[in-house]
Amino acid sequence: MNFIFISKEKESYLLGLVKKGRWIRKETASLESKEDNLYIARVVQELKGQRAYIIEYEKHEKGFLPYNQTYSSIKPGDEILVQYIKKGKDNKFPRFTQKYMILGDNIHLTPWTKEIRVSRKAKHKKIFDFEEKEYGMILRREGITKSLEEIEREYNDLSNIEKRIEKEKHFLPIPRLILKQNKQIVQFINQYSTQIDYIKTNDKIFKNIIEEKSGKDLIIDEHYDPYYDSALQRDLYNIENKRIKIDDKSEIVFEKTEALVAVDVNYRSSTEKLGDKILETNIKAVYEMAIQMELRSLTGIAVVDCINMNQEMKKQFIRKTNEIIKEFPKLSFHGITSLNLAQFIRTGVKLIDS
Repeated sequence: MNFIFISKEKESYLLGLVKKGRWIRKETASLESKEDNLYIARVVQELKGQRAYIIEYEKHEKGFLPYNQTYSSIKPGDEILVQYIKKGKDNKFPRFTQKYMILGDNIHLTPWTKEIRVSRKAKHKKIFDFEEKEYGMILRREGITKSLEEIEREYNDLSNIEKRIEKEKHFLPIPRLILKQNKQIVQFINQYSTQIDYIKTNDKIFKNIIEEKSGKDLIIDEHYDPYYDSALQRDLYNIENKRIKIDDKSEIVFEKTEALVAVDVNYRSSTEKLGDKILETNIKAVYEMAIQMELRSLTGIAVVDCINMNQEMKKQFIRKTNEIIKEFPKLSFHGITSLNLAQFIRTGVKLIDS
């Protein structure tokens, strides 16, 4: 089974993608960030001189809501949905808007209006033949190349989140956080949702957005800790070791030096002829190297000292290696030398195909 886990740690969220029993993607996301979160807030005070309101968005936590960030007539005592815009400077209150958005990959839903707009960042303006709906939306730059069917599907997913919020906003306590919209977590889920069977988390605050946007089964276990997950024990063991077994007869020796990561491929049999096993073993070694670079959060140059291959094997090796690294967005392959040294670079940011 393939799955994503979202684990709330002491200082951050740990995100993981597990495929075919291997933990192959690892990211961290800020635990403290409140940007884009939605709150059911209470209007505390009107500041006519500053043309703004003071709101309480969490217990004993105040925020600043300017007149120009409202779309309806409000007064002290009202309970309203607001979105966190940015942290206040010099001990000032954080800023909020009543014109909130529910974030998506290709569109942002704007439930407070029915207007359909195109992001200012989009170089090519594209307006779909989109029937007027219950809610408005902003078509993002990423949505320009998508089909009408894909946009409709995402619109429906985001609309379901809004409908759930409308039901839950009347529940106590008020004020409170009603939807956590951590962009990094949302993007991680969206990127891999088609490759997984379920999502596991120890933080129930993601319930709304995960269930509606991913369409996957959600397992909420407040005691879940990936470091004690039996499905991940192989990878948790490997990241602590220099010698890593890749099958019954082969292993890699993984060593981080000041200049680069060196990976030596060993086939542990003195009697058996390698034959077709050469290519298979080298490919397995590359896959293991990619996982180790990911889980150990290593960047820079990596060199895999492969078992000697002939020219035909090298052609197959290059083709299969290029397929492997598609699963590792921060890793790039830079060919194999005459000495059978496969060269890689892992950067700190995701690489974009040109």
